[in-house]
Amino acid sequence: MAESHVQRPSPGGPSRWRPPPKRLAPVFRELLAAGMVKRTGPHGAWELTGEARRLLDQLDRVSPDPSKVELYFGQRCSVCGEDTVTRRRDGRQLCNRCLRRVA
Repeated sequence: MAESHVQRPSPGGPSRWRPPPKRLAPVFRELLAAGMVKRTGPHGAWELTGEARRLLDQLDRVSPDPSKVELYFGQRCSVCGEDTVTRRRDGRQLCNRCLRRVA
């Protein structure tokens, strides 16, 4: 598969780039299946559970400077083969799960 867009968040603020919805659908399905999001009412807004917020807080504390992060879309993880967002480490494309294992 050809390497697609590399996204670097802009220094000093969030990026205006947004991934295509088809890339986010699997993430949203996993969040729903894991019970990490809930509705605030029958037609209410979506909200992250406390567990999901704590996990995001942990990830945010250990994340590198966002202006130096390169994310690759349309790549398979070199270790587990998952087609997901990856980062390059030691010449390999690694998903977040596998990146934590080799760190």
